[in-house]
Amino acid sequence: EMEESVASRTQAVVSLIRDCQSLIYELKIVPSGYIDADEHDMVSCCDSGNYGPGGDEEVGRSEDDLKIMKSLKVRDSISQEEGQNRRSRGRSISDYTIVSLFESSSCTGISNEALERLINRLAELN
Repeated sequence: EMEESVASRTQAVVSLIRDCQSLIYELKIVPSGYIDADEHDMVSCCDSGNYGPGGDEEVGRSEDDLKIMKSLKVRDSISQEEGQNRRSRGRSISDYTIVSLFESSSCTGISNEALERLINRLAELN
């Protein structure tokens, strides 16, 4: 029963994080220095000039944004070939899992507080 609860909570958090990530990209408020190979072909988001520290670019950012951007990883169970195929057509929520169940400097975790902050951040981004 406990495993089911953790799996369910993890799935909810992963979904919220992906939604937040999509909006962060769309609003061009990606945290400084964040690099995502799947989304940006190893190009730093800061290189485009639309992102970065200071000035107006900081408007709309949250201290949790970097954690949001770093909290997910592709599931280990996805083979390299399967991963290439999925990357070309777009990954689904089920392709991802949380980096850590516990909050850290680079991950939101799946606690009640993390879930509440993600819900609030998603509302702010919308």
